[in-house]
Amino acid sequence: MPLNPTHRGILEQLIDQAIKDMQATVQFVRSDRYSKIIKDKDGDDFVLGYIIGRIDTTFKATYIATFDKLLSNEEILEIENIIYNRIGELKEAIFKCG
Repeated sequence: MPLNPTHRGILEQLIDQAIKDMQATVQFVRSDRYSKIIKDKDGDDFVLGYIIGRIDTTFKATYIATFDKLLSNEEILEIENIIYNRIGELKEAIFKCG
């Protein structure tokens, strides 16, 4: 069963919030603490992976905790597609952080 419009909206809001909070996330990931262990010159790839993982995990964990059921394969694929379709916006937000 695909995500209903409310759940889709919640996922979109998580992505929107991640974009709004990107400066803080970039600063966190580029801090000395992480830059010493990350082999990514400017940390952009790591930031993108971190953000995607955070969005995905937050949505799925909240869904499972709220409805006490696992997502179907169809729902998981839809979540992945929604996030994938917005990767350009996430990358642009990272780029704007310098």
